[in-house]
Order: sequence, then C-alpha cells, then structure tokens
Amino acid sequence: MLKNYINTALRHMRKHRLNTFINLLGLATGLACCLVVWLFVQQERSFDRFHENLDEIYWVDGHLGDRQMSSTPILMLPALVDEVPEVEHGTRLFTTSLVTARDQMVQSARAAFVDPAFFDMFSFPLMAGTADMEALQSVVLTAEQAALFFPNADPVGQSLTLFLNDTPYDFTVTGIAASLPATSSLQFDLVLPYQSTALLENASLEPTWDDFMITSFVQLAPHATPEALDATFSALIGTHMRPSLEDAGHEVSEVSFSLSALRTYRFSERSVSGLQAGTDPSYLYLLSVIAGLILLIACFNFTSLAIGQASSRLQEIGMRKTLGAHRGQLIRQFCVEALAFSTLALGAGLLLAQLLVPVFNNVAGTTLSLEQVPFGSLLLVSAALLLTTGLLAGSYPALVLARVPNIQALSGRLSMTRNPWMTRGLVVAQFGISIGLLAATVIMYQQQTFIQDYDLGYDTEQVVVIPTQVAGIRDARGDETLAHFRQVLGSQSGVRHLSGSSGSFARGGFGTRAELEDGTTHMIAHYRVDPDYLETLGITLAQGRNFSPDRAQDATGSVIVNETFARTFDTPVGTVLTEHYGQLSNLQIIGITDDYHFFDLRQSIIPAALHMNDMFSTRFMLVKIAPDRMPETLAALETAWQEIRPNVPFDYHFLDDDLDRQYRSETLWRRAINYASAIAVLLAALGLFGLTTLSTTRRTKEIGIRKILGASVPGLFYLIVREFVLLILVAAVLVTPIVYFFMDEWLSNFAYHVTLTPLPFVVAGVLAFAVALFTTSSQSFRIAQTNPVESLRYE
Repeated sequence: MLKNYINTALRHMRKHRLNTFINLLGLATGLACCLVVWLFVQQERSFDRFHENLDEIYWVDGHLGDRQMSSTPILMLPALVDEVPEVEHGTRLFTTSLVTARDQMVQSARAAFVDPAFFDMFSFPLMAGTADMEALQSVVLTAEQAALFFPNADPVGQSLTLFLNDTPYDFTVTGIAASLPATSSLQFDLVLPYQSTALLENASLEPTWDDFMITSFVQLAPHATPEALDATFSALIGTHMRPSLEDAGHEVSEVSFSLSALRTYRFSERSVSGLQAGTDPSYLYLLSVIAGLILLIACFNFTSLAIGQASSRLQEIGMRKTLGAHRGQLIRQFCVEALAFSTLALGAGLLLAQLLVPVFNNVAGTTLSLEQVPFGSLLLVSAALLLTTGLLAGSYPALVLARVPNIQALSGRLSMTRNPWMTRGLVVAQFGISIGLLAATVIMYQQQTFIQDYDLGYDTEQVVVIPTQVAGIRDARGDETLAHFRQVLGSQSGVRHLSGSSGSFARGGFGTRAELEDGTTHMIAHYRVDPDYLETLGITLAQGRNFSPDRAQDATGSVIVNETFARTFDTPVGTVLTEHYGQLSNLQIIGITDDYHFFDLRQSIIPAALHMNDMFSTRFMLVKIAPDRMPETLAALETAWQEIRPNVPFDYHFLDDDLDRQYRSETLWRRAINYASAIAVLLAALGLFGLTTLSTTRRTKEIGIRKILGASVPGLFYLIVREFVLLILVAAVLVTPIVYFFMDEWLSNFAYHVTLTPLPFVVAGVLAFAVALFTTSSQSFRIAQTNPVESLRYE
C-alpha cells in the first residue's frame, strides 16, 4: 500500500511539473533556512559546555553602589581559596596583548595570566608537556602558536621571547594546549603564570584591596551553593576593605560581591574582562521566528496549491472510494504524498543549506559548518523538520479531499473554491509576513542611515586612533610616545592635528560619581586630554576658553565640561568643583563645550569633563590627517612608532570605523532581515504565481465568453488580478500595527532614533504589490489575449 501511495505521489508530481517546482523550491528554501538557524542556535547554546566542571565554575561580581563590576581586588581570590571551605579551586585572570618573537618571527598574541588551578578548573587539555604555572617565566602555547613559532621542532623546553612593556624576557615553553573550541568564551594564544605580571612595568602587585583590576573565578565544591558565600564576602569586606573604602569616602554597605555562573554568561547582558562578549538571546528568538515564518510561507504555498489542484483529483478520489477506500486511507494517502514530497524537499534543503552556510557566516561573522554537527543530531533535527513540514503542509488538503462526497467526486464538478476563505487566508498570511519583514528592513535601514548622518558634535573623518597602552596593567609610556610623535611629526604637512587622551569614544574611558548635598548621585564621564584635543576633533566651545600649555594651573587644576554638566549641576565658568565631585574635586571650570556624543546613540548624553590631570596616562593618540596625504602620512606614523616602540607592531584604527563597530550587531541583523525579506517575498511570489496559473486555467472558458461579449484585455486583466490585489491590501492593513509595535520597541533601545512614519509601511506595501503584479501579469495577459475560439474549445 505504501508503495502505491508513493507511486501515485510521483505520478502526480510529474503531471503538475510547475507546481511541483514551486513547492519543491519553497519547501527546500524554508527547510534550508531552518537548518542554518538551528546550526547557529546550537553553536550559541553550546558555548563553554565543553568544560567538565562548568556547573561549579563562577566568576566574582563586584557592586559599588549602583555600579556592577566584573573585576575584583588582587587579593580577594587568594583569600577566598584560603579561608572559604566551599571554594575548591580558584584562579585570577588578567588578559592583555603581548608581542612574541623567535628568530625572525614577531607576532602579537593574546596572553592570559592565571593561577596554577586554571587548568584544573577549565577543560583546556594539553597535547604535550605540562602546565607549570608556578615557575615565573614559563608559558603554555596553543597548538596554533606552537606551529607558528616552532614549525619543525618540539616546542616543549624551547625558549620564546615575550616583550612585556617593550622589555624582552625569555620564557620557557612547558606545554602545548589543544586548539581552543570556537565555542569558548575565553580565547587566548599564550597562558602565563599570574606571578609573571611582576615583569609588567608599573604593575601593582603589592597586597591591595582597593584596586579592582582582575577577574576572579572560583570552582565550588560539590553541593555548595553561591548563596553560601554571601556571609563570607561580607566578612572579607569588613575585615580587609574597610580602611580603603572609608578613605575614599564610601560606606562599607555600598560594596558587595556575589557569584555569577559561567554557564549563564553567553546569554547574559554582562561584559566580563577576559571573556568574549555574549549574545543577546532576543536575537536568537528573532532569527528562529524569521526562519519559522519562511518555512510557514512555503507550507502555505503547498497547501494553497494543493487546494487549488483539488478539482483535478476529484475523479481519482471518487474511484478510490468506489473501490472500497475509506476516509482514513485517503487521509493517509495524501499525508504520505506530503511526506514523500517533503523528503525530496529535505534532500534539496540540505544541499541548499550547504550553499547558505557560507553566506550566513559572512553576514553574521560566524564559523558554522554542517560537517561539525554530529550525524545523529542532524538526523534527528531533519526528521523533526520532515514530519513537521509534511503534516503542516499536507494535513489540511488531506482532510478536505478525503471528505468529498463520492457522487460529487465522480462527477468532477465539486468546486474547491466555493468556500475559498482558507486559500485567501493563506495568501493574506504569506504577504503579511513578507510586508512585515520588508517594513522592518526599511525601518532598520532608516535608523542606520540616521546614525551615519547624525551630527555627533565632533569631526570623525580622517582621524586615526593609535593605542599607546600596548600591554600591562598600567602602561606609562603613552605620554612619552605622544611627546616623541610631536617632535618627529611637528613639521609633517600631512598631520593637521595631533592629540592624546585617556579614552577614545568606542575604545574606553573613565567615570566618577558626583554625590551632591541633596542626596542625588550622578555619573560623570571624564577624560585626560591635552590642549590640542578640542581642535583635533573639532569640538566647539560654547563658553570660556581652551587649555593652554602656558598656564601651569591648567595642568592640574582646570577642567572643561560639557553643556549637560553645566546644566545638571548649575556650574558656570569659574566654578570650583567641591569634594562632592569625586575625582574631579578642586578643579576649576574654565570652559563649557557644546554637547557631543562620546557614547553611542543608544545612550543619552551625560555630564562629561575634560582635564589634564595625570591621574590617568595617555592611552590613545588621535591624529587628524590631510585627506590628500593619507598613504604617506600613515607611513610616517608607522616610522615614528618604530623609532620609539621598535618591539611592538604598529596598530591603528580610523575613528569613524571604531564608531561604526559600535552598531555591528544592528548592521548584522539588518542584513539578516534583508535576506529573510527577499526569501519571503520570493516564496510568496512563487505561491501567487502558482495560484494565478490555477485560477486562470479554471476561468479560461469564462474569459472566452466575456471576450465574445465585448470585454477588453485590460478589463479581463483587472478581473483576474483584482482579488489578489485586495488580499495584499488586507495583509498590509493587518500587519502594520504588529510591525509598528515591535519596531517601536526596537527603536526604544536607542536614545536617539528616527520617528516611525507611514513611509516604511507604504514602501513595503508598494513593493509587495509590485511583486504580486509582476507575478500575475504574465499569466493574466496570456489568458486575456487568448483567442476566444480556443478558450471555448477548452474542456
């Protein structure tokens, strides 16, 4: 019986080749999209799952007032390991970039400074050697680094030169770690003992409880809970941190610590120093919904066309019933046909997924591969998709056709369009999804264009950002490097302006809190700059003056604030800030700048201050380059860098590129929705083409009569397409409020964004209408222009 069902299905596919192609392409595309999204979701869900002790590993979160920090004091971790029985292992983690060299090979590498328990806690297996994290100058390399520096030799026991703040040290390779999984939140090239930070210039290794610099990880004993450590943290704060907190003007009650599970990190909103940024789970849900909608459109196509083709199978159904087939057998027949068709579509979908994976990797910046998926998992997911698609697409047509009365079926006169609301509803759903995705694409494009064109209050063009803090906890060579650049490039015509700062917009900054007498607390962003900073970036002064190198007071006692600062605290030019302003205390305001966006446009402008105080070192140089002298000036910058930092590779970024990277996730998701919209519209158009073909074929005789009675070709064309046009209009009306709600929520993530207008929805509707009109026009005009004699000869 099963063989008969399959043969019937294949015969039916051959007979209706066009609809078979439409359904096969649609279902294959929908299944391929679902497979690719499943790969992505599985990869994100598998982050850090390879650690055998994952359920017991936590990082220590710090809280200072309303601030949450992932960094802890240096001495906290040793105290936890020594004093808390629930802590089985613990390690500090400090990551930085180091220059490594051997023979003529010089490379920048990601270094992780850790305690000896690191390899006991985390599952990073060694391929060779041991992880000697007790020896001061030992190093463990990853397999990639070992192959790079020791291509034809055994690395274990060999020497490798590491430059720590430009000073070369010979480290002994004690072990080789296997290649790190792409699903590891912690990525490194080298692992060094934490005590080797003593070799970093100006690294503070004295016992201290008031310097939050490193990330602390603990592994709890079995059955121990994070809550059990709450009392221990309180005791540590009271015993060790009270003096330094009181000296800084903080209450002990303002500080607290807690444990956060590594298992939850990938989908948390936290950013932990030393770990890769996580993923917003809402994007995974969005991507899954989009893939599901695309598959749903394909299933709608299958259902619509199956209902439309029903009249061609009525006599077959009647004959089967006459020969004894009951309703259950007919339902099974059509379900088996749908599953057989879905099986072909799944095979095509797997091939199409192979082609889509590189495209998705390029769009989303991932490294997905079907070959990496265990065969059993792929088989299980494929089977689930197959059953879901087959039953979803084939169940309704099977139920409809199986209950057709026998006499009406044999007569072949039953019209499946007598109650066409199901088909119409499917068309509305298809184009509603397509219009919704198109409208979302237009709104995202508007927001991205708004961000690119928005006046940030400073000049971002031709500004090169050069990091001067290359390695170490506190790299003090920034000021020296800036002075050298000024001396060497002072006469360089391509350099219009040169400045230094402790922060560079998207690349970090510092903050302090103002606790006013009225009890209110405000965050203040502040940066150390030099007198050329405002001119380099084109930031305008609304009041007062700029810093002057000729005024000694400016170096330690002056500050320039933004308009938001002056407005929030009512501090005009000349105001001396009191002790309530944290690290800005005792500085006199000499100028007020126009507001400018030092954060991205997701955040409102907050009070900001610029000063020349040496509490921070120069961490970035900002160079304004003449646009017509870019190549030679960049070469001059590299030469100047090599003169003072010969052991450090020259690194630079353009400021506008840095700012664009702040919106990388929005850009990636806009591209993903672009592709999804194109696929959805294509599938909806294919389904509409099939329905138009069926509709015009059924109405051939009617059209012939209308032509004989004087109907014109445009009139007949309008007769054929008007119903589809009305359905698209209904789809647009229904989907608009839904998309408006969700896109309004998305835009609320930005403090500065476009205002939603009818334009995106009109554009989406017009595009959908144009696609539908183009899809139906060829068939409609062909039938409308057919010789009525031929039309009346039909059937």
